[in-house]
Amino acid sequence: MSKIALSRFASWIEGKLSKDTLLITSLGDSCAAVALGHERTLALDAMGVALGLGIGVAMTSTLDVLVLETDGSILLDLSALAAYAEASRRLANFRLAIIDNESYQSAGKFPRPCHTLNWITLCKAFDLECEVLSSVEALDGMGGMSDWTAVTVFKVDEPDIAVDPLPLNGRARASRIRGQLEQAGIAYPRPATKN
Repeated sequence: MSKIALSRFASWIEGKLSKDTLLITSLGDSCAAVALGHERTLALDAMGVALGLGIGVAMTSTLDVLVLETDGSILLDLSALAAYAEASRRLANFRLAIIDNESYQSAGKFPRPCHTLNWITLCKAFDLECEVLSSVEALDGMGGMSDWTAVTVFKVDEPDIAVDPLPLNGRARASRIRGQLEQAGIAYPRPATKN
């Protein structure tokens, strides 16, 4: 099966996003490489949380929201697909894109230790429409984000883009994420304090 060069996918998706679209990405080299070019990006530093956060943002704002997950990250929180299936009928401003490079890139480029995932069957179990794209020609035939299926999977090669690692300090990451949320006009809840 052919795959799309990640650099080509990154430039293509940047051309599909309006400047007002909030791009929420999970942890992973592939997501980080794609997020480099978009100014309204909330780059999370954990796997398995981007979809749930994206659903919440889309439900509470008028922003167009694209969640960009990796194959490994989405497998960590399949329950979020059930939440998305429930909310998807009300979320015209939300789409999920999954980058599938069939490897655990961030953990040392190990091949995924299972058979090739059947994304269409997985999504069908949650009553979500899914499309799998694996060629540049397929990319060129796609319209804007609002025309995409609920879930779009992009089969990509390993990253061919240099990625700067996220800061390792937890406070620096939390501060960066808080700033990105506030910049997007999303209220950041303050934790309760004991008196």
